[in-house]
Amino acid sequence: MTKLINPIPLGMVKCFLLEGNTNILVDAGLSRSPDRIRRELDRIHVKMESIGLIIITHNHPDHIGGLAALKQLTGAKVLMHRLEADFLVRGQDSPAAPQTGFAKVMMRMFPKSEPSGIRSDLTFKDEFDLRPYGLKAKVIHTPGHTDGSASIVFDNGEAVVGDLINGRMGPVGRAATLPFLLSSRKAILSSMKMLLERGVETFYPAHGAACSADAVRKLVARY
Repeated sequence: MTKLINPIPLGMVKCFLLEGNTNILVDAGLSRSPDRIRRELDRIHVKMESIGLIIITHNHPDHIGGLAALKQLTGAKVLMHRLEADFLVRGQDSPAAPQTGFAKVMMRMFPKSEPSGIRSDLTFKDEFDLRPYGLKAKVIHTPGHTDGSASIVFDNGEAVVGDLINGRMGPVGRAATLPFLLSSRKAILSSMKMLLERGVETFYPAHGAACSADAVRKLVARY
């Protein structure tokens, strides 16, 4: 794993620290996550105030629940796709439909987003270049989990992909699976194909283990 990408485990979800000239946090976890994020950053000797940008991959409560507290702690600007920004302001979850009975149960149990008083400082349509932050990477629109989902794609073939895929251990290694919620199966498969065509070799999801390009190719082929 490149030291540029540092997973921060938060229980059922992860956020990621991207180390550049300006440190970047990808996603904000649940409302209870900021204290754990602070402890994890302390452990790797990174100060909260060194974070200059928080990238939100999509507007669901396990990704934006800690955003208000983290923005206050860091003073960082918030970047997200423009289709997600309106949902953040309104305190609404970005639309996505459960794909299984288990997902329907989880949706009833899971906390809903609430108005946070936060507006994104930066939005984008197709791509957002992170070179000014010292990273050879771009934030790319990868719809399918939600219409405005985003991934961070590095020139070296690694990508932090939010809920584009889930990663789990299969009988022959790590397997990529579809997320439990989708706005469009067609769109999410197209997003996977696009990242594969851009040369992504390692996919870091917010849920589960990192997956290889081969695992994602097998997922695309299955559907």
